[in-house]
Amino acid sequence: IMASELRVNTLKDASGNNSIATSFVAGGSAKAWGDANHSANTIADSLNISTITDDGTGEKDYNFTTSFGSENFIGTCGSGGNQGGTGNARAGSTNGVWTSGQAIMRFCQIASTGSIVIDDVNAYTTFMGDLA
Repeated sequence: IMASELRVNTLKDASGNNSIATSFVAGGSAKAWGDANHSANTIADSLNISTITDDGTGEKDYNFTTSFGSENFIGTCGSGGNQGGTGNARAGSTNGVWTSGQAIMRFCQIASTGSIVIDDVNAYTTFMGDLA
């Protein structure tokens, strides 16, 4: 079987309307995502995430299979499950710096009394940016 390649500059819907540049599609697609159980430090499913490392309660390193081109990528995260069912999350790092091959994510449950870090059974992450 021979591999094939399709080269186009613009995509349009079936009626020939609503066009979008392929560079926008490629640039706007998630380059890594994960569905993890932080209590067990396991990954249920993922794209471009090789492992997660436990840095303590509520904080995990997400290690990428293919690194990003620089540290200028973004990550979003959310959680819910065993920590009250409505756990929220924020992305961040303890030292304020990510590397192109790893992101440090901190998961917190938001409550009226403030936020607490948690290891939730359902933790979800998405990363956007340019791969190396």
